[in-house]
Order: sequence, then structure tokens, then C-alpha cells
Amino acid sequence: MDILSSLQIFEGWQGCLSLTEKSASFSVLDPPLQQALVCDGSLTRHLETTTGKPLRVRLERQTLRPSWQENLVLWQGLPQLPVGKEILVREAWLSIARKDLIFAHSEMLLDGLAQVVRSAVEQGEEPLGMVFQERDGEVSRQHLELARVRAPELALRAGMLPHHPFWCRRSLFLTGSVMRARILEMFLAWP
Repeated sequence: MDILSSLQIFEGWQGCLSLTEKSASFSVLDPPLQQALVCDGSLTRHLETTTGKPLRVRLERQTLRPSWQENLVLWQGLPQLPVGKEILVREAWLSIARKDLIFAHSEMLLDGLAQVVRSAVEQGEEPLGMVFQERDGEVSRQHLELARVRAPELALRAGMLPHHPFWCRRSLFLTGSVMRARILEMFLAWP
């Protein structure tokens, strides 16, 4: 099942400030979910602090591919990964107490990573932000944007109707001045 193949963006990408000030659909969300959506630090740490429970990463799949194979729906308007470099595409679930909360799609530049960092990324058992921060130095998140999407495959998997809307966020991870990863996170539920 390819969750992203049927992704439909029906409320376009918006910066957090713009969205929080103008969006009626955002303003009716529970405050903890609002805070998670606009969290520009470690989402994992934020969720663990908020819930008081550990977050688990469950790898669904990952593949290596050249960076020139772009998904314009996901990344349109954002800086692109360097052309001609190998990237690791990873899909994983973030869950708390066996409840899937977030579906995460990541595209990571592996070029120039220390072997210990690359091994940790490829194992897929730790959140990316923590891997990079603990093993590769300073990490910053840039271009954090939110959208409302429909992903029928994801909805069916979660036991919802195919047209169920999800909140989705995308951002870039930089280590130092190097764009290291593009991250897309779709929120299924709240703990």
C-alpha cells in the first residue's frame, strides 16, 4: 500500500503563523494538538513530554533512490535536495502505547554522514531529529508548513472513511548548514 500515491491537499501549505491566525479549522482543534502541529523543535520530545509516555518508531519501509526523483505535490515551493545524490526514503509510524499517532515520510541525504549516523538512520528505530541531534550535531527545522489533506489509503488503514481529512506538516532538517532531510508527518490521532 502506498499511502502517498493518493494524497490530496485540499487546504494548501501555509506557514504556522498564517494558519494559526486565519484558519477556522485550526482554531477548533484541541490546544495540545495545535501545539504539536506547530512544534518547531523535536516533535518526539514534545509528544513524550505532553503525554508522559515513550514514543515508539515502527519502520514500515525504506529504499535508496537518486535525489532527482521528486514528488512535487509534497515538496513544491521548498528547497530541493542536491541533484545526483543518493537519498534514503523512509516511511514509519510514530506510536504511543501501541496507538499509531503519526505517519511519517522522510527523504534523507546520506552523502557526508558519519558511518555511525548513517547506520542509526538506516536501522530506522529512532526518530530522525534525535539521531541527527545526538550523533551529528546541531539540528534545525526550517520551512515548517501545515496543510489539510486527504489520504484514502491512510484513512482506510486507520479504520476511517476514505475522505477523512488529516492535518499534515512538512519541514526541512538542516545539520549545520547542510539540508539533510525533508519530513512529512500526517497526524492520525491524538493520545
